[in-house]
Amino acid sequence: MNDNSTELRARLDPVLEKIKPASVRAVMSEVFESLADLLECVDLLEVCVKSDDTLLKVNHVFRFINRQSQTLIGYIETSGKSAPGITEELCDLLDGTIFAIQHELQRSAVVSNPADNEPVDDTRSKFMRAYGLLRNCFQQCVLSLATAIEPSVRGPQIFKDFTLLREQSLVLVEALTVLTQQANHAEEERDLDSYFSLTEGLKVFRQGYMQYLLYRDWAQFDAFSDKIFQLRTESELWPIVEQFARYLETLLGHVKMREVLQNHMLEETLAETVAQLEGLELRG
Repeated sequence: MNDNSTELRARLDPVLEKIKPASVRAVMSEVFESLADLLECVDLLEVCVKSDDTLLKVNHVFRFINRQSQTLIGYIETSGKSAPGITEELCDLLDGTIFAIQHELQRSAVVSNPADNEPVDDTRSKFMRAYGLLRNCFQQCVLSLATAIEPSVRGPQIFKDFTLLREQSLVLVEALTVLTQQANHAEEERDLDSYFSLTEGLKVFRQGYMQYLLYRDWAQFDAFSDKIFQLRTESELWPIVEQFARYLETLLGHVKMREVLQNHMLEETLAETVAQLEGLELRG
């Protein structure tokens, strides 16, 4: 057990103490323990990826992570959700945890699949991409479950690398802003160029930035995306694009409200206010 894993378990103990009844506390203790183990495996994955000597062993770690993840999913399905006293809200969160883990296991499997005779640097880049997907997924699962149990919990109380979550959220804001602009443009123009621009933007977002969304948003985002890719008649397509544009605007607003961005957004608002005041002075 590494230091990060030990610290994570210690930081989750106060959250577990809040849970009643004991049957539900036992379930969540098992879930948090499994997620901490998975994050420990992901840390090992990073170590293997960085060394040429251990790079070829990475697939063994991936397979182990997959087995451990399936064990956790099986426990949630067979024991966790049926525990006496467990609430419907917590069951929904556990369902979301299963969805998130399965989703990112599939993505990481695709991303980390090296081609024949591929340069070592390209293989390492793929593995690091998969590492990022899994680490972000397991961290989000822990944080979402912890804050649902104890709303006063804050990111820095759980993870030392909360600064990284802030940087990821900033990247997500930029990516969502671009995608929202593309959706609004497609809604206004309703032509093939704007449609293809939107679909290309969706592909880029799903491959590079969707991992930074909260896992509870993934299913709805995927549902909208699939419809936009599959629909062919204009009578069906453009109403969906319009709904998607409104959805993205709401989603962007929620992301900007994340705790990790509050100081940043306040700084931006102050900067905009100062700029407006300076503009008024110049015109005066």
